[in-house]
Amino acid sequence: MKHTYFLIIVFFYYFISLPALSAQTASDYLQRAQLLDQQGNHQEAIRNYTFAISLEPANASAYALRGFAKAKIYWYELAIEDYGLALKLNNNDIQSLLNRGITYIKIGKYAEAIEDFDRVLVVKKDDPLAFFMRAEAKYEAIKGVYATQKPYSYFEIVGDYTQAVNIDRRFALAFHKRGLARMDSLHTSSRILTKAELGSICEDWYFAADLGDQTVADVIREYCGNEMPLKLIEKMAQLARTLQGNNRSLETLSLLNQLIDTRRFELPEVYEALQSRVELRIKSREFVEALKDAEQLVSLNNKADLNRAKALYLKGLCHINLRRFKESLADLDEAILLGYRTSWIYYERGNVQYELKNESQACLDWQESEDRGDKRASDKLQIYCKRGLFKK
Repeated sequence: MKHTYFLIIVFFYYFISLPALSAQTASDYLQRAQLLDQQGNHQEAIRNYTFAISLEPANASAYALRGFAKAKIYWYELAIEDYGLALKLNNNDIQSLLNRGITYIKIGKYAEAIEDFDRVLVVKKDDPLAFFMRAEAKYEAIKGVYATQKPYSYFEIVGDYTQAVNIDRRFALAFHKRGLARMDSLHTSSRILTKAELGSICEDWYFAADLGDQTVADVIREYCGNEMPLKLIEKMAQLARTLQGNNRSLETLSLLNQLIDTRRFELPEVYEALQSRVELRIKSREFVEALKDAEQLVSLNNKADLNRAKALYLKGLCHINLRRFKESLADLDEAILLGYRTSWIYYERGNVQYELKNESQACLDWQESEDRGDKRASDKLQIYCKRGLFKK
């Protein structure tokens, strides 16, 4: 009996509801869906877009709008499918191409995004958003990619941002991003950033701020407040470390020169740059230039601490290579006195002692070096202190 009542209720509901449902048109569902979408009820909007599509399967606009609603709730793959269906029905639907390209960026498919923006620009050659989004896709595609493997260049990225601002002079975000791309381009080139270039980049950010972009304020504060902003110094120092680790001497030296030219030696990054340049010049056998830097390094360290000791050690190395052994011995003695007692400083002092004919002192230093783990000292001890001329 209960089953009978249930069936009666179901049939009653179905036959009463059918006229009401059938009275709804695709246009009604689209209007309702758009209202729900505006109210933030995206899932219910999607359901109504689907009803509209069931009544009008060839309605390209319904697919496009449903795709847009899906993208708002991060259903990116499903949104891309809907944009594709809309484009099958209307091949030149610029809005769907733009939206699909933007959604491709969200899931990291940059080549597909660029292809969509290219198609937009074939149909509408002066679309600032298409230029801007194409630049965005290229910009994202090169992040974290090694220089020789970058699929797109900063030149073309900056070019797309420039097209966007030339078409729409009130495109604040395009000015903002063009400034960032230009700055990144200079970072990766490892060449000197001139005052004029920094001023021009800052102009882009000032334009963005004047046009209402509040997010650019921090960038202006970081880069445009000083002759060489701290943020830029930090980035340059980080890049210099990376290049030095990859044995790219010329690019490293260019960045170190830029940092040292700021004369802001109170900053750890600038002080480190001077120290790195000494080491790089010693490695390149530019001993006269290295000595000048090392002397400056010592003069910057008046305190009797390990920083001064390390500077004295580097200065001592320069003197060794210039065969100024007495000067070198004085530097190494002071460095050890200040606590810089590594295996290699004892090894180098042993070499200096040997050159100054202080054989017994040389053997003592080499023994200390060996005790601290320097295998080179073992050979010296074997040759000069246990066998041969200086055997006791």
